[in-house]
Amino acid sequence: MSSSGGAASSSSEVAAADTTQLQTAPTSSTAPPIEDVKKTAAKETNSGDAFVARFYDISTALTTYMEQQKQSSEKTSESNTTTPSDKQTTITAEQAASMYDELLPVKEVGRACKLSAQLLPKFVSLFPGKVEQVGNALFDLCEDPNDVGTRILAVRALPLVARAFPDWASKAADVVVQLLAADIPLELDNVKENLLQLLTVDKKGVLEILFNFIIEGGELLRARCISFLLEKVIPNKKSFGSPEETEQIIINEIKRVMGDVSASDLRSFFNILNTFTMFQATDPAIASTRSETVSEMLLKQVGFPNLGLTEEYLSILLECCEIGAKYSAAAFNTKFVEFFITKILPVFEQDIPEATRQTILMRLVDASAQIDADSAKPILDLAFSALLGPKIIKENAKGEFELEFTQLEVLLLLFHRLASKVPAHVRKLSGIHIRTGQPDDFTTGDPDPKHAEFMKKLKDIDVETTKNNQQARKKRDALGHNPNAPSENLKEREVLDLLLKSTTNIKTMAQALLKSTPSFLNESSLKPSWAKIDVVIVKKTQTEPQSSRKRQPAAGNAKANTTTTTTRNSTTSSVTTITTPQPSPPKKHRQDTYVPPARRNLAPLGSYTTYSTIDQPIINTASAAAYPVANNPPQSNRRRRGRRNGRY
Repeated sequence: MSSSGGAASSSSEVAAADTTQLQTAPTSSTAPPIEDVKKTAAKETNSGDAFVARFYDISTALTTYMEQQKQSSEKTSESNTTTPSDKQTTITAEQAASMYDELLPVKEVGRACKLSAQLLPKFVSLFPGKVEQVGNALFDLCEDPNDVGTRILAVRALPLVARAFPDWASKAADVVVQLLAADIPLELDNVKENLLQLLTVDKKGVLEILFNFIIEGGELLRARCISFLLEKVIPNKKSFGSPEETEQIIINEIKRVMGDVSASDLRSFFNILNTFTMFQATDPAIASTRSETVSEMLLKQVGFPNLGLTEEYLSILLECCEIGAKYSAAAFNTKFVEFFITKILPVFEQDIPEATRQTILMRLVDASAQIDADSAKPILDLAFSALLGPKIIKENAKGEFELEFTQLEVLLLLFHRLASKVPAHVRKLSGIHIRTGQPDDFTTGDPDPKHAEFMKKLKDIDVETTKNNQQARKKRDALGHNPNAPSENLKEREVLDLLLKSTTNIKTMAQALLKSTPSFLNESSLKPSWAKIDVVIVKKTQTEPQSSRKRQPAAGNAKANTTTTTTRNSTTSSVTTITTPQPSPPKKHRQDTYVPPARRNLAPLGSYTTYSTIDQPIINTASAAAYPVANNPPQSNRRRRGRRNGRY
């Protein structure tokens, strides 16, 4: 490639000589082998120029070989037969394969690596047996630690190879997904764009690889994969073929990874699912399928283990309960209520943090509203047995009764809300008979022994709750309503307020069952004590004094009477202000002058008389001015009505 004289040539002269040789070379088949190029490059200062010249030479030869393969595959006519000049430039398969092997990257030369990343995918379709070798070479370039440009070009090459060989797309995705952890923004954007290109080739295989890394990857890679799904895959799902098919693949993958994701990942997954057609449809059949799908996912995620209730597990459990209530996942809600009664309730006061208890109770109320009649029966059995259990009312050494107010309120609330759905089962269970107008109302049987025990328990609950309620009220009144009181007093007052609400609810529910005609309280008639009650402040804005001659302001006028309602939600610490216009006072109609019918004949010629209906006065402007009402009393009503009805 360069002269062997005594004087050493500079790098620029070498580049010029290489370029001249590239232009004057007859064909690529007569080019020197790559070993000679390596030896020559080792002697030069800039060794990359020799590889650049050789690679361009090989590219020209392989382009000729590609055109030659296309011509041989087509049916040639007489005008397209091969001429003697064409035979001189014919390249054999062995020569093309040997030249393609020379394109494999040389890590010591940066420019050659970039050329390899560009040329290898261009001609890979000509050599199906070299796909694995080419893929491994590109994978090495994707991890080049020295040059960002080389990594970007290598990543761009992978979708091109995958289009030629679709079965290889999942292997390429296995490498590209790992590159989502890149730190350089330009490189990260390039990885996302080429991963989308791989999805167009094999969306099922690529999505499976993506969800595998959501399970097995580190925190950064998991977050990047979920973010890629939200930001790139969902908005562009139409470009991957059928959107419904893509949605179903993602739903199946989410089901597969459930059980090994955090609460935040679970929330992100359902943000993705909310964009799908099945999760936005209002058709009852689709809604039922959606409920079953959500239940299956949540049950797999929660698992309901028999192990301890850790803080991480409780966060996942609460997130699942909120999602289950939103999508009316009846199967999950039923399982959760059973799990709550059997596993959570016995250790509710000991093992669960105080901040989490209120949230669990709120989720329990939401879950009980979604339970159907068939699922309510076994839960009612559990709640009834727990109410009769010894943990609800305990007798201490002094002979005084102690009540677990939280557990008692939860169990009674569940009993009331679920019993209204299956009154016949409640009659068999506890002997409480609610008349519903069915034939069972008139059947009689032996008294249930559990009924007497249950009634005695309810009476004890009523007596003890009333006593505690009175004591709590006295203590709260003694503390007063001073907002500037010490923090200890304020905290004690909050506890007493909560105790008053709880005992009041327990009394109400117990007395409703003790009546001669018992009744079950639904969601609208009784609010749990832990539910935050909104504070409503009403302020009235007085209208400005207006003259009687002015019209009343319209409903949208700012000067109208308005009522400003400020609602403060204690749970979310948000304030909502609603201004509603008040109805204006009724207008005082002007009293018109009454003109009797006899005056019509006395009106001068040419005057205009207004004839109205019976309920409205008849006014003649001309005669009214000439004859005042005081000097002309009306005629008899009989004659006036007769004339008006046309009898005269």
